[in-house]
Parts: sequence; structure tokens; C-alpha cells
Amino acid sequence: MKKSIISILLVIAMLLSITACGTAPESSAPESEASKASSAESEVSAESTEPKEDVKLSIWVAGSGDPVYDQAYRTIFDAYTAEHSNVSYELTFIPWGEYFTKLNTGLVGGAGPDLFMLGYGQMGTVQQMGHLLELDSYIPQDWDGWDDFLPKVLDVNKKDGKMYAMFSPSTRVYLYRKDIAEQNGVTADELKVSTVEELHALGRKLTVKDDSGATVMSGLGVTTSQNSPEQQFMVEMTYQMDNPALWNDDLSPAFNTDGAVKGVESLYSLVKDGTSLVSDPNVTTTGIVNGTASMALVSEATYREADAAFPGQIGVLDCDLNSLLIGNYMSVNKASKNPEAAADMLLHLFSKESCQVYAEGTGAYSGRMSLDADYVAINPEFEYVVKSFEKSIPYSTAMNPHFNKMVSILRTALEEIFVGADAQTRLDAAAEEYIAAMNE
Repeated sequence: MKKSIISILLVIAMLLSITACGTAPESSAPESEASKASSAESEVSAESTEPKEDVKLSIWVAGSGDPVYDQAYRTIFDAYTAEHSNVSYELTFIPWGEYFTKLNTGLVGGAGPDLFMLGYGQMGTVQQMGHLLELDSYIPQDWDGWDDFLPKVLDVNKKDGKMYAMFSPSTRVYLYRKDIAEQNGVTADELKVSTVEELHALGRKLTVKDDSGATVMSGLGVTTSQNSPEQQFMVEMTYQMDNPALWNDDLSPAFNTDGAVKGVESLYSLVKDGTSLVSDPNVTTTGIVNGTASMALVSEATYREADAAFPGQIGVLDCDLNSLLIGNYMSVNKASKNPEAAADMLLHLFSKESCQVYAEGTGAYSGRMSLDADYVAINPEFEYVVKSFEKSIPYSTAMNPHFNKMVSILRTALEEIFVGADAQTRLDAAAEEYIAAMNE
């Protein structure tokens, strides 16, 4: 019995020896570092030569497809696809009046674009609906934009500390007609404004009246109808208070404070004395473009359009007062089948090189501080755009999914104030209406 057990053990030992010999490498010595490195290089080489899957990104932009903007975007996206041969794109412009309806339908139905623009008022709503890709994991820690964009430009992209978009900022500047200023005897000193009193005095001097004393051209065009009067209202609020906002961090209304009331009453005083004309709600162009105002608060990008209407006669006011920070967002669809490529394309759109292309093509300020000198080189008067941008304040520091409801209510209230309604009473009523709308 003892011999049998020994025999069995010998057989098992032989089998183990054979098995080990069959699986062991030719040399039992440890693999050298050089060998490991060579193996790793082979794996990387094989991976890098493996063809990448073709990706086609759908990009939606709000607007009419103005050739200037179309060319700017295509120049930027073409530069990206030139370096990423497996990526192509389809760019679609959709008019603002149709844009949000089509975008919402696409996003809800799962047929939305990979990359898309959002207006300031749409951002909070779409983010709340859960359609936006959270971008923090796609933006490198060493991205040069962290220090090149002002914190306020980056902060408006965030909800609960997380990035959901990239913001294309715009400030509001006062454009004026140089020929009207000369005609009305405006001095160089008067074109340097440091107080709201100086601003309104300049507006009165720039006003053009007929022989009967009736105003035929506003000295300071104020939008008093449904075409964004809240922008001028917000700017006037910044002249009257330290921490202006249309809504608080909890989204409650802040547009009926004492400072807000003073701001709208200040605007109404310009309407009453004929410095500003009541706006025609059917006219979508600004007074500085259509010739009904000799000075107006508008986007810096409006300079190109105004200069085309009145060549060589448009100036940018040197103004020390606060202004409004507004603009559009670009976001990635959370349901995109190619989130990495879409997020990378988004970062390319906001790279220094792309921002330079966009600024040179459209005249819009990019927000990148390292490009300030290049922007001023486009037009020396853009120095005052940069100055205004530094003093620009957003509507609020919190994303508001109820923005469109609030603006609709506020616009109606402002329109009634501009024709004589009591400011405090009407803004208080608008605040109550907004609160009710939030709770629906």
C-alpha cells in the first residue's frame, strides 16, 4: 500500500513537471525593463495606427445665417476637421423665432444636435430638463481658458458648481452718430461719460427735433416695447444700486427693489422730456441702425451693422458706467452618441485661435483677455468695448429656468410704465405675477 501511494505521488510529480515545461517561457529569468518598454511601444504603435471610427457632428446655431457668422463658424470648424480627419460636421442655422421650438422637439424626441447654441434665457430651462452634458470631466485642468476668461464669464456656465456650457459673452455699449454729435455741437469732453447725469445730458444734446420742437431722432434710444427693454432697465439698475439683479439666488424677484424703481423712473424721465421716443414693437432693428436714434445701448457686435448703415459715422462712447453682461451659450447634448468628440469640438470653438477668428470676422468681443490688444487692433474704438466688458454685470449669478416667464411679465410692466403707470406699483404687481408663474 505504501509503495502504491509513493507511485501515485511520482506520477503526479511527473505530470506537473510536464505541464510546467509546456507553459513556461524559454527563459525563466525576469523580463528586462527594455523588453517591457519595447512591448509597450508595440502596443501603443498598434493602437495609434488603428483607424478611428468616423464621426459626424450635428451643430445648431440660432440666427439667420448671416454670411459673416456662417463664414466665421465654418472657418473654425473646418480648422478642427483638418486636424481630425475622422470628424465631419453639419452646421445648421435656425431663426430665433423658430429655434427653441425646434430644439426642444429635437431634444425631447432624441433627434437633437450634438452641439447647440442656447440663448441666455434658454439655458436654465434646458439645463433643468437634463439635456446638457456636464463638462467638467472633459475640460483639462491645464486648459488655458481658466485664466484667460474672467471668472464671471465662467461662472454663468455653472449650476451647483458644475459646468454645463461655454459662454460666448457680449457686453452692452453706447454707440453714437458722429455726424449728429458734430451737428449738435457735442464736445470731446462730453463724449467721455462718468456719471448717469452726464450720460443723460449727452442724450439730450444728441436729440434731434423738428421746427415745432417734436423729437424726430432720439438722443438716447430706449427700447420701451417688447423688444428687450429689460436690458436697458438692468443697466439703469446698475447705476442706482451696488448689487443689482433681476432675481435672487433663490430665483425670487429682485426687479422691484428701490434701486430698480429709481432706474426705470430715470428711463421714463427721458421719454417724458423727448430725449427718447416710444419704440415701435413691430420694428426689430435698433434705433442706431434704422436712423431713429443718434445714441443707443446695444451689443458691441451691432457696430458692424450700424457702420454699414452709416459708414464712418459710428462711434463707441467712452463710458465709465457699469454695463450688462449677456450672450449665448454653446452646449453638448447629453444624449449625443459622440460626447467626447462633441466636447472636444466645443473646446476648439473657444480656443484662443478660434476666438480670434470669430472676433475678426464678426466684430464681437470674445471674452479672452489675452486677445484684447488684437481686438482693439480691429478698430481703435473697441478699446471702449473692452472697458465696458470689464464693468459688465449679469442679470443674476443663478441660472433661472423661469427666465422666459419672468421676462415676458417684466416687459409688459415696463411698457406700461413707459406710458405713465406708477413704477413701484407696477413692478410689485409684476413680482407677484412672476412668483405665481414659478409655482405653476
